[in-house]
Amino acid sequence: MKRRMIRLALWVGVTGMAVLIFLMSAQTGDASMASSDSVVLPVLKLIGRLHALSDEAKDSLYWTLQLIVRKAAHVSEYALLSFLQRMLLASYSCRHAGLRAWLLSLAYAATDEMHQSLVSARSAQFTDVLVDACGALLGVSAAWAVARLAVSIHHSKEEP
Repeated sequence: MKRRMIRLALWVGVTGMAVLIFLMSAQTGDASMASSDSVVLPVLKLIGRLHALSDEAKDSLYWTLQLIVRKAAHVSEYALLSFLQRMLLASYSCRHAGLRAWLLSLAYAATDEMHQSLVSARSAQFTDVLVDACGALLGVSAAWAVARLAVSIHHSKEEP
């Protein structure tokens, strides 16, 4: 029963992440920029309070922060997606669960970029697929580490 509940939670998590990624890619260019601005503008304001910046420096910093926030979103989304996928596949004792989860995430990233190219003021970028692949690798690695830790804890409880 416990295993079934864990699997159900993992299925919900994987599906939820896939839907979230799809919805974020479905945002128009303006909506996507506004989402990024919700993080970038407060950071820019804080930096402006700490250091006097020229208009040119503010503009340059704004676009640098936009890039960082957007790529960090890609990494974190795909890290979580692949983490959940790896845990789900491992719950079924799937061989090479990490590799399969990474490949599934990579395939989803590629199709998601294609989807994004159909949205107003958005485009598909191969570099985003590469960033997603790195995030997915981080997620799979984290899932592997969590699984190893769980096995280690389980074995330490069995020892007298």
